Amino acid sequence: AYVNPLIPRTFGYKDGEMVGMAPFDLVAPEMREEVVEQQRRPEAGATGQSFEAMAVRKEGSTFPVMVLASPTSYKGRPAWTGTIFDLTERKQAEKRIIELAFFDPLTGLPTRRLLEDRVGQMVAEAERKKGHLAVMVLDLDKFKRVNDSFGHSVGDQLLCAVATRVKSIVRKVDTLARMGSDEFVLVLPEVEAEGAAEMARCLLNSCTQAFIINGHELNVTPSIGISLYPDDGRDFEHLYKNADLAMYQAKEAGRQNY
Repeated sequence: AYVNPLIPRTFGYKDGEMVGMAPFDLVAPEMREEVVEQQRRPEAGATGQSFEAMAVRKEGSTFPVMVLASPTSYKGRPAWTGTIFDLTERKQAEKRIIELAFFDPLTGLPTRRLLEDRVGQMVAEAERKKGHLAVMVLDLDKFKRVNDSFGHSVGDQLLCAVATRVKSIVRKVDTLARMGSDEFVLVLPEVEAEGAAEMARCLLNSCTQAFIINGHELNVTPSIGISLYPDDGRDFEHLYKNADLAMYQAKEAGRQNY
């Protein structure tokens, strides 16, 4: 028997340890039936094909692979020939692309793209149940002064601290997203006007306590605008637009307000 010397290194075996092993021993147990099915297809007339699977290393960890396999014969007996590609780096890159598209790299919060999708689902659920939904736009007052006085590094840390503090107050079913710069959006399912106002007061109170960033005591407060489904909009665009307008009204009324 013969094993390509690259195979043991890929799967964490020493030279000679894999002689006599069945190929299925290298596949995650939950995928073995699927791999068998993939192998049967060429026997039905196909010349060969590629498929993805989860491979298993000697110590038990798994990693994604692409298998290019074709039926052949060896010394008059049916056999398989193929190539295995480790997909770990490609899968990590794909995951990173998704993260960048849907999550803010600074705060880890959902971006507008993911927020729109979630609000769409919440609106559909509220419509089905004849329920309610509140959308809140939070904009930090005088945040530009922090960047100008202490630099963008401190400003970035402050944004992360604000996100952390807000997340500690809201419910698990609520969604907090970063829209860009110092603007955040909070979506509260099954919340009406009074509940949204109560949440706004809680957020304002929580931000009265100074943020300590790199030894600097920073005081920033949000101006908050609120819109309600269905009175102020029946989709993300209208709900966000009206909450944004309300936020600017809060700023014009003296900031640190809702």
